[in-house]
Amino acid sequence: MVTIGVIGVGRWGPNLLRNFHNHRTSTVAMVADRDPRRRSQIADLYPEVPVVADAEAILHVEAIDAVAIATPTSTHFALVKQALLADKHVMVEKPLTDNVAEAEELGDIAKDRGLVLLVGHVFLYNPAVEQVKRYLASDVLGSPYYISMVRTNLGPIRTDVNASWDLASHDISMANYWLGSAPTAVSAIGGTWINEGIPDAVFATLHYPGGVLVSIEVSWLNPRKVRDVTIVAQNKMLTLDDTNPSEPIRIYDKHVVDERVR
Repeated sequence: MVTIGVIGVGRWGPNLLRNFHNHRTSTVAMVADRDPRRRSQIADLYPEVPVVADAEAILHVEAIDAVAIATPTSTHFALVKQALLADKHVMVEKPLTDNVAEAEELGDIAKDRGLVLLVGHVFLYNPAVEQVKRYLASDVLGSPYYISMVRTNLGPIRTDVNASWDLASHDISMANYWLGSAPTAVSAIGGTWINEGIPDAVFATLHYPGGVLVSIEVSWLNPRKVRDVTIVAQNKMLTLDDTNPSEPIRIYDKHVVDERVR
């Protein structure tokens, strides 16, 4: 039984609280949030769980093994670092930080202290995403040529990170998982219309080993909610749509034949 403290119960934090407070594999010992309205709401829902305003109170509870952090991205670095230095395992919502240097520093601290630092890339645990991994590993599709990924919706519009850090982080984590590698080169362009300096739509191309290309389109200004992935491979092709619970994966027995080798 893992004892957990939850820091931040705004938009996503209540989901973490609900799942971790299951009394089977884990239980939540304390919740922290700066908003008195959220604290009151959580106290009503979970009267047995202490709710405090200061996150540091959680870090001083020796019985707490790990913390789950669901606060604005700009606060992640300081909170995660404090938790690691307090010898707590950490699960933090994506993105880990808003710059690479801070993310690497946190990774180094966790490694040096023998702690788990887990970023909430939830799609890696989606059964359909795991099945795609199995298809690629078993060579059902053959060698992948390219992957097209589209993730759009109308809102929520964020002001702490841009659409790439917010939305494309999901797709990059999936592509890295499927292809077993990080990209070797990346190019991207974004457009800003709502909040100055914060791109609302981003179009990116990622190059992976073996000549695989990954194209990513993300936007929080699109009238349609789309989560569409197409994998074009040597033997077959695959589409993934996790908004379609009845048939998230579809395989097409189609491929292109090089007429010169026939």
